[in-house]
Amino acid sequence: MKTPEKKKKNYSSKYNAWEQEFPWISKADNGLGFAFCKLCRRTFSVSHAGKNDVRKHGQTLVHSKTEKSELHTSNVRSYFVSADEKPDVINAEIIWAQFVAETNLPFSVSDTFNKAVKVMFPDSDIAKKFQ
Repeated sequence: MKTPEKKKKNYSSKYNAWEQEFPWISKADNGLGFAFCKLCRRTFSVSHAGKNDVRKHGQTLVHSKTEKSELHTSNVRSYFVSADEKPDVINAEIIWAQFVAETNLPFSVSDTFNKAVKVMFPDSDIAKKFQ
């Protein structure tokens, strides 16, 4: 008589709050067996090795390249006006942009001009904030 074989239990890891250690992940919409990488914008499985799956994803070529490019990319919010910026500075920047466009100057002139304005008018608050 044969002894009945025991069925192996399948264990799977579930997403845990690992954001403290890995700030670039969040819980995925697919379920608890998945995590979402905010940098790569990809969902990956954590059901096999859990936290180690997250580490492995962090070492992939795609993630590494995305992380490097993220360091060299400025945030889009930096291009918008903050609440503390004066309308005089914005007005000066608009006048300069209009001048560059009307006289058909290359945009690279603005880089040098921004520095020159700060030297020409060192006591001006507008010149200090002019970009």
